[in-house]
Amino acid sequence: MPTMPAVVSAAGAAAPCSNVVEDLVGFLRVLSDGTILRSPGPVFCPSTFPDEHPSVEWKEAVYDKPKNLHVRMYKPSPASGGVGAGGGGKLPVLVYFHGGGFCLGSCTRTPSEAGCPAEVFLNLDLFDRFWRLSLPPGATRDHPMANPFGPDSPAMDGVELPPVLVVAGGLDMLRDRAVDYAERLSAMGKPVELAEFAGEHHGFFTLGPGSDAAGELIAAVARFVDVAAPPPK
Repeated sequence: MPTMPAVVSAAGAAAPCSNVVEDLVGFLRVLSDGTILRSPGPVFCPSTFPDEHPSVEWKEAVYDKPKNLHVRMYKPSPASGGVGAGGGGKLPVLVYFHGGGFCLGSCTRTPSEAGCPAEVFLNLDLFDRFWRLSLPPGATRDHPMANPFGPDSPAMDGVELPPVLVVAGGLDMLRDRAVDYAERLSAMGKPVELAEFAGEHHGFFTLGPGSDAAGELIAAVARFVDVAAPPPK
């Protein structure tokens, strides 16, 4: 696996006279001198909603100031008459951080990885680029950060884990990796549930949020949360 030089963030900077050594579909480019060029941050909505749309409120917080990382949470406003509005009640919140599947890897290709078509968005070339940019210089995908079951990874048998829901699309390149992870946790006696969606590709619930499969996933997550973390009585 090629190693990467030390990198320095340069969001919004003009590219100097250096070669591009990694390009993640335009979102992030790594130059030969170690500079990182990132695409501008997304603009989700204006700083305030117009008066004719008083139904939404939000809270925004910066959780990593040096890296300018922030989060914005939306909720119905009291004027909307939504759940919890006006009565001081609290809304249940589920925060979803995309990218969990990229936390698992190894030097050995799984069948779903080896057989991944080149024309899909998440293919082996892009997958390998993600790993090259994520791991320490000189590390392979058997590094403990990538492979929790690798030769140098600490044993997980004695680790107390909260309930885990593993979701896999049947046609996803990461399918075998996710299933293997769930099976290994189950063999250790960990509380784990596997939800596999046959015929679905990577990110099916993001690409088709109104699809039947996405609805089934939302229902599966709701059932899992009800069992794993029931509300206080």
